[in-house]
Parts: sequence; C-alpha cells; structure tokens
Amino acid sequence: MPVQDLKPTVIIMCGLPGSGKSTLANRFAKNYSEYGSSVVLSTDDYIELYAAESGQPYHEVYVEKATEAKLWMLLSLKVHLRRDVNIIVDRTHLTPGRRAEILEYIPSHYNKIACYTVVDKSKQKEWLATRPEKHIPDEVLADMRDKYRMPDFSEGFDELRCYNNGNAVACMTPSFISTGNLDGILGSKV
Repeated sequence: MPVQDLKPTVIIMCGLPGSGKSTLANRFAKNYSEYGSSVVLSTDDYIELYAAESGQPYHEVYVEKATEAKLWMLLSLKVHLRRDVNIIVDRTHLTPGRRAEILEYIPSHYNKIACYTVVDKSKQKEWLATRPEKHIPDEVLADMRDKYRMPDFSEGFDELRCYNNGNAVACMTPSFISTGNLDGILGSKV
C-alpha cells in the first residue's frame, strides 16, 4: 500500500509508571516515522523540562505543573491532528475516562490504537529504580494499580495491543476478537 494511502494513527499508551510505556512510545515513533511524520506527546516531557529549568525536583514540579502540562499536551495534540501526523500519547491513561479525554479530539479518519502495558511488580520496581528523580510512593502506585482498567473496543479503539514487560503478547482487532484468532500474534516482539 502506498504511503499516501495509509491512515494517520494515534496510539494512546496506557499503563502504570515503570511499565515500559515511554520506551515503547519512542520505539513506535521511530517505526511510524517511516510512514510520514510522527510525534510523541508526553506531559512528563513538559514537567521534566520545567524541573530542569527551575532546578526543582520532578515530584515538586509535578504537583505544581500537572494541569498546565495536560493543557499543553492537549493543545499540541490539536495542532498535530490538523497536520494528519502519527501521534503517540504517552501518559498512564489508567481509566476509560482518562482515555476519553484524548479520544474525543481524534477525527474519524484516524486509526485509533490503545497500547496497554502490564508489568510484574518486581520488574516495575526495577525500572522505577532507574529513575530516582521520579520517585512515586508505594501507596500511590498501589492506588494506581487498583484504578487501572485495561482498554476495550467499547471506548472507540480500532486496535488493542498488549505488552508485558516490554514484549508484545497480543494484538487484537474486532475481527480477531469475534473469531478468537490470535494465533501467530502471541509472544511477538515490538
């Protein structure tokens, strides 16, 4: 299929902190750049930049700038949607309501993919230890884990992708779900 015939895509990353979302988002951006422009939108990037500029720790800036970062991300999303570029939105998006805040802006001609990550607690702890500047208290992580609802097609997605500890374990479309045909997909790498 010629590149000009491909639909632009938005990928909404979903998952707990330390589950590999940002790593996957950057890998997707690189892969999608072969088919035209692609961009990763992350409120973390905004907060990290502000923290670096102000000399404050991430966790302090997060409390102060989370709403501003979200507004910046939504404005950036709208700008990039007008350009019909591939967009990867890198946030936790733990609930259908959080994902709906993004999906409401996505035009119908876009392919909408939910990429959700699952990770065992030991791997999550290992990954989080590599970024001590973003310390998240255990009780906050437990609360996030309790709130996490994996995305489904009723939310408006065209495709669901699941990654466990960074490895692709499922890729589902409505036709795969109806036939139960996931042969050849389970266990594939990104």
